[in-house]
Amino acid sequence: MICCVLLMSIVARLNFLKSILEIIPELVPKKDLITGSYICTFCNYSSVILTNVKKHIRTHTGERPYSCTVCSKRFSAKTNLNVHFRLHTGALPYECPHCHKSFSTKGNRNLHMKIHSGERPFECSICNKRFNRKYSLQKHLETHQTLI
Repeated sequence: MICCVLLMSIVARLNFLKSILEIIPELVPKKDLITGSYICTFCNYSSVILTNVKKHIRTHTGERPYSCTVCSKRFSAKTNLNVHFRLHTGALPYECPHCHKSFSTKGNRNLHMKIHSGERPFECSICNKRFNRKYSLQKHLETHQTLI
């Protein structure tokens, strides 16, 4: 019984969203017939992948259709919900091949791996000290501010 009610609620929401799309043409990306790209009607962002433009349009509308089942926080993209959900599950699917430390996102793992490679692309323009993260350089620059 609950499944039927939930399904009817979802169908009602989908029908409502479909009716909004018919009423508000700005929410429907336009297709450039020459390039084959879909174009955001708010800012002219374009992509040949329709779903990319639809996701992008949410940055203008504020729509957040994906909701966390644990804490109800809402997201504009399903991938963001999936990353958030790892906070609740404790899942750390990305492992460093050097030290086997695990991370919740590939980006965090890749940042961590710079420790092993010795890569330090961010250099202080005042004292030439180098950092592996932009944030670390920014915090370091604050020490020079206090000296001035």
